[in-house]
Amino acid sequence: MLEKTPKVTVMMPVRNGGKYIRDAIECVALQSYKNIETIVCDDGSTDDTVEIVREFMALNAKLHLLENDTALGIPKTRNRILKASTGELICHLDADDLLPPHAVERMVDCFRDYPDIALAYSDRINFRSGGNKPTELASRDFRRDELVHFGWKHLGMYKTDIARDLGGFNEQLKTCSDGGLAMRIARKFPCRRVPEFLYFYRNHDANIGHTRVKCAVCPQQPVCDYYKIWSEERDIWQARRAASEKIAGQND
Repeated sequence: MLEKTPKVTVMMPVRNGGKYIRDAIECVALQSYKNIETIVCDDGSTDDTVEIVREFMALNAKLHLLENDTALGIPKTRNRILKASTGELICHLDADDLLPPHAVERMVDCFRDYPDIALAYSDRINFRSGGNKPTELASRDFRRDELVHFGWKHLGMYKTDIARDLGGFNEQLKTCSDGGLAMRIARKFPCRRVPEFLYFYRNHDANIGHTRVKCAVCPQQPVCDYYKIWSEERDIWQARRAASEKIAGQND
C-alpha cells in the first residue's frame, strides 16, 4: 500500500542536453504535486549540461545529480537512477521533454484510485519548438490479452520496488530498455491508462527515435526482452484471432 502522498522520483538520464534541460528541470519544479525528487544522471556530457544542473541544485534541494565517469549508455544510466531513487513511484522525463503542471498529480491519483496497479501511462503531445501545430497521440487502454499492442508509453510511472524486483533495465541493450521493463511489468501486474495528455514530447533533429531501427530488423533482437515478450504475445494473439475467425466461419 502506498503512502498517502507517496514520494515520486523523476528519472532524467541525459547526455549533452544543455539546450533543453533547463526547461525540463523547471517544469518539474512547477508541478502541483510537491513530494517529488528529481534525479539527473549525466552520461559523459561534453557540453554545459552538468553546470546547468548544478545551478538549479543550488536553488532546489530536491534535485540531485549523478555523474558517470565514462559514457555508459541509457540502460546503465537508468539503473543508476533506479538504485538511487528514494521514491515509492518513478516516472520518466527525458531532458528534452516537458510535463504540464498537473502531470505527476494526475498519475499519482491513478495509483491511489487503483492501488493494485504496478504501472500507469498517459497520452502524449508531440511538438517541435517553433514548428507546426502539436500532434495529440492517444494511447490504447490497457488489456493484458493485447500486449502485442503495448510498449513504453509517455508519461509512464511505475512502482519502484517492482522495477527493482524485476531487475531494472536490460543493460545488454543500447535503446528500448524502457519498453522492455514496461513489458515485463505488464506481463505480471495490472496496468492502467490515464486518458489525459500529460507528456509533451519534443521533436528535434537529435531525437534517438530518428536513428532507432524497427523491431523487425533490429540487431538487438537476440537480447531484447521487449522483442521476446512481444513475439510470444503476437503468436498468442494471432492464434486466438485465427480460432475466433474459424468459429465465426462455422457459424455462418
